[in-house]
Amino acid sequence: MMGILSKFGYVESKGLAIAGGNDLALPFFNDNDQAFDEFVECWEQGMITEERLDEAVKRVLAAQSKTLREPKYTEVTEEDRKIFNRISTDGIFASLDEGLTAGLEKGKKHYFAIMSRPETNIDGNKPGVDTFSNGWYFVDRIAAHLLEEFPKSKVRFFHEFPTQGQCYNIVEESLKCDDTIFFSFVEPLAYTGPEGFTHRFVNLIKAMQLTNRISTILHFGNPLMLESLVHIPRVLIGGNSEASVNAAIDVLAGKNEAKGVLTCNVDLK
Repeated sequence: MMGILSKFGYVESKGLAIAGGNDLALPFFNDNDQAFDEFVECWEQGMITEERLDEAVKRVLAAQSKTLREPKYTEVTEEDRKIFNRISTDGIFASLDEGLTAGLEKGKKHYFAIMSRPETNIDGNKPGVDTFSNGWYFVDRIAAHLLEEFPKSKVRFFHEFPTQGQCYNIVEESLKCDDTIFFSFVEPLAYTGPEGFTHRFVNLIKAMQLTNRISTILHFGNPLMLESLVHIPRVLIGGNSEASVNAAIDVLAGKNEAKGVLTCNVDLK
């Protein structure tokens, strides 16, 4: 996405998308009126032919017509709601070393290191406003939930690309606790490139596991990203939703079982 935009510009890239076979091109930041004017500009320049435009319009109208049909089911039952809500609670996957359970011991002093977005202000280990959030991953709520379940424990926030000070705090403070649990996530966002952990986070995990300091990682989003990490005995994986985050914490607290399965092969070392 970034490569196409940097080569062709915002207007021309949309025209080329339609000319190349896409039936819709999303305006992203621009409003619909401006986006429409830009499409007209591309058509007037001859970038989009009449034949290609007719083909795209036909398919879009055909898709829209399906939304106007009488629904097969006219109401959502209570059972339907329960099934929908179980997607998050029953979707937590666990990979455990032999002899481990998905839950942590409540009486121990655990150290929770919680990844946050780079836009989140975590000065003084107190999260501020997240300016680029899509509304599912809230580090302050995660911390509150964890301390409610594990009151003897400590929480530390760090950015996806952790600073020198954040790395130092995690390594030094975790020595005073019984074990370390990391929270990580990846999410697909426009204009940010492919999903992936930063090298600094990967190196932090690698350094701490030289002495087996990390007992657990809870990861949300694409599970293939975990292939870049060294072995961690207890791995819980959930989806990109606040309900999934809460469900994973409940599994960690022994309140729920991890019933999920992965839909792809992941090399958890």
